[in-house]
Amino acid sequence: MSEIKKSGEFILNNFQIFSEAVYFFEKSINPKILKGIDECVEVFSNENYWNGNFQLEENFDNWLRPQNWENEDGLEAYFEIKSTEPDDDNDNYWVSLFCNKSSNNCEAGFFFGVETKHFGGKRAWDAHIKSLPEEQKISLKEIGFKQFEGHFFLPITLSNEELAKSWQAEDPFTSDDECFEPLRDALEKLKQSVPIFEAIMESALASQDS
Repeated sequence: MSEIKKSGEFILNNFQIFSEAVYFFEKSINPKILKGIDECVEVFSNENYWNGNFQLEENFDNWLRPQNWENEDGLEAYFEIKSTEPDDDNDNYWVSLFCNKSSNNCEAGFFFGVETKHFGGKRAWDAHIKSLPEEQKISLKEIGFKQFEGHFFLPITLSNEELAKSWQAEDPFTSDDECFEPLRDALEKLKQSVPIFEAIMESALASQDS
C-alpha cells in the first residue's frame, strides 16, 4: 500500500481526532506561535532602533529595517518574512514552513527587498544584482543568505520539538523563549548583513549616475 493510501486510511479511520486536531491547531497553537514570532522581531527592532511592522499573526505581514533605509529621497529597503512557496501554491501552514516540514520543501525566512523605483526600476535592479562582485555574494553566503530567484533569502529554521516544549509552559511562545533562539540568531545575522546591503544599494545608485 502506498504512503498516500496509508495516510488517507489513517485519517478516515480517525476522522474525529483528525478534525479536532486541525481545528485546535488552527485556532489555538498556530496563532500563538505566529504572535510569538511577531513579538520576537518587534523586541529586536525596538532594541536596535529599527522600524517595522509586526503582524504575521494578523495578516501575514512582518518586516523590519534600519531607520536610515528610509530617507528624504524616499529610498526604502527592508527585510520581510516571506515563504519560498509560489504565490499560487500557499498550501502549507507557516509553522510547517518555519520547521522545514512543508509538503513541497519550501521554507520561511527573511527576504531582502527594495523599492526598485528608487534604483532605476525592476529591470535595472535585477541587472545590478546579477553583476554583484563575487566577494559580496560570498560574504552574504557566509552569513547564511541564499540567492533565491534573484533575491537574497535568510532561512528561519525552528525546531518543532522545541515548540512542543514551549507549549507545555504556562505562558508559551514568549519573545525570550528558547524555541525562538534560531529566530533571534537570524535577526542578528540581518544586523551583520546591513553594511553589505548598504554597499549594494550605494553601488546601484552610483551606476545610475554614471
